Amino acid sequence: MKNTEKIRVLRSRLASIFPAVFLLLSACSLMGGAEKLQHADDYDLGRPENWNKISKKDSDHAYSLPSGSIVIVNSSCDHRSGAPLDVLSNQLLIGSRKRKMEPRRDEKIGDHAGAWTAGRVEMDGVPIYLNLFVTKNEDCVFDFSLMRKSVITASDTAEFKKFIATLKYGKD
Repeated sequence: MKNTEKIRVLRSRLASIFPAVFLLLSACSLMGGAEKLQHADDYDLGRPENWNKISKKDSDHAYSLPSGSIVIVNSSCDHRSGAPLDVLSNQLLIGSRKRKMEPRRDEKIGDHAGAWTAGRVEMDGVPIYLNLFVTKNEDCVFDFSLMRKSVITASDTAEFKKFIATLKYGKD
């Protein structure tokens, strides 16, 4: 099998098995790949009891909600880029197609000011609805992703925001 054929088969399998892989890979690209990624140490999140831990790959945390939605949390520290939150948010969308995003907005969730983005993208023809929140805390960036193959419910969004508000890191 030729390399291009192997890549096509792999991309097809990833898209059909687990659309969240798209955001996992995108989140790693945000900081230049997992081998260079310095994750935050000693931060806490209050996971709701009905969320199940799932394979997190190179992310910090990954959960499956009873509704079928997926939540992924990533952190990276020692950012030298000084990139604004809207740029960091946009990097999470690298590799997606047919983006239909609401306008990005500044939002405060709990004690955390950040950039909120919501909408729909496609990866290899698979629709992914998502809510993204990116915030900086001391020398670290935290990105929170809520995604689903169908429209995200208001109750999932509310629960996701409550989860984000539980972030405790550094001087919090």
